[in-house]
Amino acid sequence: MQDNYAQPMVNEILVKMNWSQWMYNSALSPMPLNFTTDEAVDATALANGFIALNGTGAPKNYIDYMSFYTNLKVIF
Repeated sequence: MQDNYAQPMVNEILVKMNWSQWMYNSALSPMPLNFTTDEAVDATALANGFIALNGTGAPKNYIDYMSFYTNLKVIF
């Protein structure tokens, strides 16, 4: 949080957290989590490029797939 918010805002958020409920009850986190990365967006775009060509070719940047690490290949 300290990387994304100024210290007064961090303190305000932390004070409002009901840590016991969040840690010991089954529920979603009070703040939505975003695990999107630029690499994941690129992998998805490349997959969509292949889908759009419907098996008739490959996108210009198809070789990028070879540099994807394992989890990006799963996203692809």
